[in-house]
Amino acid sequence: MALLLRIFAVFRILFHKFSRRESARVSDVSSPPNCEHRDKNKERDVEEVKVLPCLERLQMLEAMLSELSSKAVGIPKEKETMLMESLDRIKGIEHDLEKTKKVLHATMLKQVELAQSLESLEHSRVSRK
Repeated sequence: MALLLRIFAVFRILFHKFSRRESARVSDVSSPPNCEHRDKNKERDVEEVKVLPCLERLQMLEAMLSELSSKAVGIPKEKETMLMESLDRIKGIEHDLEKTKKVLHATMLKQVELAQSLESLEHSRVSRK
């Protein structure tokens, strides 16, 4: 992206220089410069004055982009270590939750068995009477 912007800026500068030379050549061949030609040259100078700050900002942005591109993409070791430790803790908690889920399921099955045996005892007591 920066390369494209740089190429565009170079072509724009070359185009302005070329057009200025051509207009100077045309004015030399034709009659002596009049006020109208001077006004056009002043307008071009004003355009260049407007374009130069943009080009300077563009160069500054290109420098910032190249600086950012040269920096390492990876995260610092401390943060990576901290993230890995957190991930290990999360995996440990998930394992503990899975164990708890199994114990709760077993307890629930025991409660169902106890409820059924109580029902059968009550049913047998009722049928004895």
